[in-house]
Amino acid sequence: MKKISSTLFSSLFLTLFICQVAHSAIMPDPVMKSDLISIFETPVEIKGYPYQELFTEAAVKYNLPLPYVLAVVRGESFFDAKAKSSKGAIGLMQVMPSTASIYGITKEELYNPKNNIDAGVHYLADLYNQLKDPYLTLAA
Repeated sequence: MKKISSTLFSSLFLTLFICQVAHSAIMPDPVMKSDLISIFETPVEIKGYPYQELFTEAAVKYNLPLPYVLAVVRGESFFDAKAKSSKGAIGLMQVMPSTASIYGITKEELYNPKNNIDAGVHYLADLYNQLKDPYLTLAA
């Protein structure tokens, strides 16, 4: 395993941001897309993030790279377990209660970091398995 570089993590975060604001007609940046694909192919070591044990557990359970999951949570809530969006998304992974209900998790249970992470990473994995592309998954 190698350590994740701050440049790669920044690139993942920037990709997430671009995916959230870009129209689907805009082609992905080839460097960013390459960085995303590389974290699915090359294991990296990560240490020191809030709730990391829970994120690691969910990443392993749903077969997603931990850096990918951490980039999503950084972009969604900046690791704030009490985050709530104006649209009603809750917690670390900014999960909508309707999405959580698909996985048997109630709105109240989303305030628990373990439940929130599990639902969010499960949903992210379902999107990735459907789309087969890490860049498109972030856009979705």
